[in-house]
Amino acid sequence: MKKRYFSLLLLFVNSIVQAEIVEVVTEDYAPYTVRKSDNSVGGVATDIVLPVFNRAGIPSKFIIYPWARSYRQALEHKNTFIYAMTRTEKREHLFKWVFPVSEPRKIWFWKLASNDKIKSITSISDAKAFRLATVLDTSIHEYLVRNKFPKISTANSWPQVIKMLQHDRADLILMYTAPLESILKEDNIEEGTIIKTFSPFYTELYLGTNVNTDQVLVDKLQAAYKDLLSSGEIQLIPSK
Repeated sequence: MKKRYFSLLLLFVNSIVQAEIVEVVTEDYAPYTVRKSDNSVGGVATDIVLPVFNRAGIPSKFIIYPWARSYRQALEHKNTFIYAMTRTEKREHLFKWVFPVSEPRKIWFWKLASNDKIKSITSISDAKAFRLATVLDTSIHEYLVRNKFPKISTANSWPQVIKMLQHDRADLILMYTAPLESILKEDNIEEGTIIKTFSPFYTELYLGTNVNTDQVLVDKLQAAYKDLLSSGEIQLIPSK
């Protein structure tokens, strides 16, 4: 009798967890995550994450905020998920890491092609001599602070960062190729205006969640992800 009661209680608790609409937060970071004309969330990372939630049967609400707000939401609120987030040493124990959405990708220091004062960047030490712009509270911002770059300016979005580079408020920016190319295309910036110099590391993008998120949700998502990936219904973002 006790065993049956416990099983029914477990089923009841599980159904409550499943019925909760969880928040899945991100930023406007094309081509990975984009705000569509109907205010829904699209992008190549969403094309991976959304089907996983649907397959797992977990009701979800996808929301775009500035990155710093999305990060705080996931850090502070149980059953809140966040993507596409770089997995770093600093963040390792701050979140549960559900699954990757990308292959390892190189990140590059970029400069204006017309900036003659930067002759060559072949090391982190070279880059430290110049002014850097980045987005607040991103893994890139963390990297620059951790490695003691002395001249860092921050903005709320990557298009703002690129404008800082264009308007001589920064000498270098540190970005992945795909988002940079997406912004250049969106803003009609001529190809070759901004050029890459040196790549300091590789990273992967992940779906993460608050450390107190119910493990049953994480388990369901990981099982659904494995199923969709093995069937070819989703594919990791290529390493561009």
